[in-house]
Amino acid sequence: IVVAWKAFAATDAGQNFKGNFALKVPIFGNLNVKTTAATFSRTFATLLSSGIPMIDAVEQTANVIKNKIVRDKLKDCKVQVSRGVPLSKPIKDMDIFPLMLPQMMHIGEETGNIEDMMEKVADFYEDEVDLATDAIASAMEPLIIVVLAVVVGGIVVAVYSPILNMYDAVDNY
Repeated sequence: IVVAWKAFAATDAGQNFKGNFALKVPIFGNLNVKTTAATFSRTFATLLSSGIPMIDAVEQTANVIKNKIVRDKLKDCKVQVSRGVPLSKPIKDMDIFPLMLPQMMHIGEETGNIEDMMEKVADFYEDEVDLATDAIASAMEPLIIVVLAVVVGGIVVAVYSPILNMYDAVDNY
């Protein structure tokens, strides 16, 4: 099963499936979206502040993103930006990132200070990812305790069962 999954994940269809699943899975999908938004914002801000032209910055940022769905849509954004469309419009039309990201990007484009806006967005989403990770970990603690109790109980039963069987066998003689 693992080998089949690896082979499937290496194909384009597998990467598309994995990308869609990562963005839409119930609890972790929101976390993946926020992580991707933070990565996009931080990388994009860093590239722009270092003097990279916006079109090249979008392409390089797309290459950094691991999710194939987001990466392909960002490359489509690059094409639209090269036609003169403000980047905030295709980012909003992607309908992947939270609405705050394209809105802040639009404000940055209007004020001419997109690098600082994207850094603020990156800081915000990095904090959101930390909070979401802590919340998930806190929610999983009781489940982990129950699983460990079942495992330890199973080991205790497995160890004492033969001992009790031997005592029963000795009593029968």
